[in-house]
Amino acid sequence: MLAGDLGPKAWALFGVRVASLAAALAGTAAFGLLPEGLFSLRASSTAVSTPLSATGEPLLDDACRETADWIARQLGPRGRAIVRPPFVVAGLTSEAELDAWHRDLVAPAARAMAAEYFDRATPDEPITVLLLSSDKDYRSSARALFGDEDVSSFGYYRPHLRTILVNLGRGSSGLRHELTHALMAFDFPAAPEWLNEGLASLHEDGQVRPDGAGIDGAVNWRLELLQEAAGRGRLLTLPDFFREGDFQGSGKGLGYAQARYFCLYMQRRGVLREFYRRFRDEPGDDPTGAALVAAAFSGRCWGEIDADFCAWTMSLSAPASR
Repeated sequence: MLAGDLGPKAWALFGVRVASLAAALAGTAAFGLLPEGLFSLRASSTAVSTPLSATGEPLLDDACRETADWIARQLGPRGRAIVRPPFVVAGLTSEAELDAWHRDLVAPAARAMAAEYFDRATPDEPITVLLLSSDKDYRSSARALFGDEDVSSFGYYRPHLRTILVNLGRGSSGLRHELTHALMAFDFPAAPEWLNEGLASLHEDGQVRPDGAGIDGAVNWRLELLQEAAGRGRLLTLPDFFREGDFQGSGKGLGYAQARYFCLYMQRRGVLREFYRRFRDEPGDDPTGAALVAAAFSGRCWGEIDADFCAWTMSLSAPASR
């Protein structure tokens, strides 16, 4: 889930990010050390040497430390933050527990996504991951830090701040979902909403492969809504869905479900990875990616793809409970 408007403390965090990078540059002999697009929504895809501060340390490390100091102060006496570039992992717990959460939850998921999809651009700005162990702590932190009241019960992502908030009281699925958004912003910032939300939703329930080279999606609670709509003939055709899918309004639940299960369908048909990379690298004139989806299922018309997707959807068994 992507969140937009910035509150006062959110602007303060943005200021910390900008100030930390500006301070790191202040003592440099030439501003040429600032890589093009450092403040942009994506990293450069061109291999360059790591930009250094006046002290000889990477700018990213400096920016992460500044962000960690700020977020720990804002969280109050219980607040702690650790730096694991590009991540700043924070919460209302001990540094040892934050380190364990990074080691067991954040790092394996990030490596798996990078191995399968996000191989073009490495994050060059901090990604803050706020992990809260209870619903109470999650909601109070969202309110205190960013003035956010009406939030998902699992977690959400503030793209302007590259900040993820996760309610671990509901499990780790929200972390994988929002982490996908944060990493895709560097690798494929022009991705259409159906792919952005579809891939994020795919990752929310699944298993990191034994070799760590990807995440295999599993059937989850979103299936029931999709099957109900498919059974009533209420699903948009796929080309229409790519253009008009609802992820913000009253139909957003179905939008997320259709996007997730079409990504799972492509994954189980063995075409998702190559489709993603080809679409990212050769987007062409179609911002929805529909032409490249069709090319991934070579020799089949849209009517056949739609029919097979619906039949496959109805063949799945929903999990016993959410």
